[in-house]
Amino acid sequence: MLFILLIFTAAVKYLKSKGVKVLGDPFVTPSGDTQGETWVYFETPWGSKLELVSYPNGKAYEKTSPKVTLWSPKNESASVSSRNEIADTKKYNTIVERHFEIWNGTDQKKRFADMNDIYSSSIEMVDSHFIAVGNDEINKFIVDLQQKNPSFKFTVKSVEINNNIIRVYWKNGPKSKPAAVTGMDLFVIENGKVQKLYVFVDGIK
Repeated sequence: MLFILLIFTAAVKYLKSKGVKVLGDPFVTPSGDTQGETWVYFETPWGSKLELVSYPNGKAYEKTSPKVTLWSPKNESASVSSRNEIADTKKYNTIVERHFEIWNGTDQKKRFADMNDIYSSSIEMVDSHFIAVGNDEINKFIVDLQQKNPSFKFTVKSVEINNNIIRVYWKNGPKSKPAAVTGMDLFVIENGKVQKLYVFVDGIK
């Protein structure tokens, strides 16, 4: 593991030597479905965020013989398995509905139960200002958001599904101004759960 981290750190050092803005230090996932994965985010010259990721010895979930495995550059044949993650429209729409119930609801016991059902234990929520990893960090953000805007609710404007990617346009605000804030979320589904959630906020109107 130390050898792998040293190689990954060398890659990050190379990016920095070329003037690339690296967002934080390499993070090694210690447990959960993606245990054994090392990752770090960096910013392109035009402002987009990309991820440098490595898991040369595989991820923890692969040791459980899952029905669906993710594509890996180590094994080209794995791409066949990744194509099996075909969108189940009804199931994915249910995930979206429950996601916004999580963000609108105030019952924390129910929230965590719903999170465990539809979010991966190692879910990453990537915002333009921060990255939250795991249900505890996301829950803290939700509680803070609700305390700041107790009358605001999320409403779905549209949902688009492309294989294991879900794109959702939403609005957020009180009844008097339901679209006070608008934005878009990208869900990455792995093994039937949300593994990554990318949040894009348009701004306050």
